[in-house]
Formats: sequence, C-alpha cells, structure tokens
Amino acid sequence: MAPLERGQITRLVVSSGGGDTVPGRRIGQWVYDMGLLVEVDKVCFSSCANYIFPAGRGRVIRADSFVGWHGNERAFEVDARRAGKTLDEFMRPMMEPSLEKSTRKERDGLSVDAYFAHQIDGMRQSIAEEGEYFAQLRLDDTFAACGVGDVLERRPGFKDQRGWGFSIADMERLGLAHTSYLGDGAYEANRRFRTYLVPLTAEECVSLLR
Repeated sequence: MAPLERGQITRLVVSSGGGDTVPGRRIGQWVYDMGLLVEVDKVCFSSCANYIFPAGRGRVIRADSFVGWHGNERAFEVDARRAGKTLDEFMRPMMEPSLEKSTRKERDGLSVDAYFAHQIDGMRQSIAEEGEYFAQLRLDDTFAACGVGDVLERRPGFKDQRGWGFSIADMERLGLAHTSYLGDGAYEANRRFRTYLVPLTAEECVSLLR
C-alpha cells in the first residue's frame, strides 16, 4: 500500500489515555507532517496531550471530552530542580528497588551503578529529543510540565483527579492556538474535565516553572 500523502486526509480523531513517549512523538510528527486537524473524542491524556494534540494544525474537543496533562519527560528535571537535587539524585531512590532486584543478565552485564548511569543517560537523551520536537512545533512545553509533583494535591478542593487542564482561552495563551470545544457551556465545566482534571490557568502554569 502506498503511503498517504499530505492532503489525502484532513483530520485525526483520537481517544487515548496515553502511552509511551517515543511512539507518542512519532505519531505527533506524522500529524504535524500531514497537517492534520486533531479531534478529541472522550479523552486525550498523557502522551496524547503532550505530543499528538499540540501537533495539529488545529484542535477540536468534542462535547463532554477532555485533554489532560500529568507531566512530560522534562517534568522529571522540573521535579528534581524543585527538590534542589540533580536528576541523578532525584531518580536514584525511585529506581533503587528495581535496580537492586535486577540480575546482572537483565542489566546487560553492567553493575548496578553503571546500569543506573546508563538509564539516566537515556533519560537525558530522550528529554533532549523531546525539546527538539517541541522546538519544531514552535511551542514551549510549559503546558505539559508545570503541574507535576505535589502542585495539584496542595490545591483546595483536590480529590482524586489524574492531572491538570486549561480553559480554551488559556490553551490559546500557552500556544495551543485554533482550539475549539463543541459542547454547550464552558469546556472546563464539562463532566469529564471536572472528574479527572484540576483546572490551571496559563498564568499559574507559567509561574510554577519560574
């Protein structure tokens, strides 16, 4: 089958709870290269919101649907900086249990310390590739990184939401232009948004990364 050419299709309708970051960027790259409109049906969360939603030439959110973030790859560096630690210092305690349980065979013959260093190098490389991806989209990734850590849990009224979201106007302020909502009333007032997301404003989001 011959590959699709730009103009043969005009939109991608997506419903996704997320997934791995590298495939997410690959799909986003295809959306960007094809010049597609991204239309969200029910949910676009995590890697979908980080990479696919921003890549569209325009964005449509269907009634009672939501787009939500809970951090991208750079968010690990953001969290580490807030804790006053390097990425290595921040990640080691989280990775320690699995590192200690792993066998030398699983670590490709490397010692625990060498394997940890290898993993951190891989993280840094992926964070750099993510930065290049957003630069190509001519976007700052503030919307995908600002609410990580305990930012949401400390907000009054927090329950068991899974991430954060923005009004249509605030998405526009954060660079996600040409975004529209097809439901009645305010997008951020819809049932799914209120169930799963904590609302942040663009100003709050920017200030959290200062």
